[in-house]
Amino acid sequence: MILLIISSICKGSTDFESNVRVTAAVMVVMPISALLAFTGHFSIYLGLVIGLAVQILSLWLLYNALVETLKAKPETTRIVMYVLVALFVIVSLTGLGAKRKAEQMMKEFNSSEFKEMMEQQK
Repeated sequence: MILLIISSICKGSTDFESNVRVTAAVMVVMPISALLAFTGHFSIYLGLVIGLAVQILSLWLLYNALVETLKAKPETTRIVMYVLVALFVIVSLTGLGAKRKAEQMMKEFNSSEFKEMMEQQK
């Protein structure tokens, strides 16, 4: 449904079947993303870079599908893709900040002061 809206914004085909086929083709990236998600456990930054690379790959596939298959205008499609890349980067950086904050809270949670406080309550 979202691809149908993007295609209509870019003056491409609004045929439902072709949009569903393009969506299914782009969804091939999801297992790749799931397979590479473990890299975030080694390093937060490595996971961020690999996650962004996979997302940009999916947007590149989407751009080519919109231009070639759905016959959308390349100029408009390029602008929409830039906006989507910017949104992905903002969301990824926000997630990075949340991960760092959660990691910091877990370090404080595992500190010796907390353990002493818990032992005193027993």
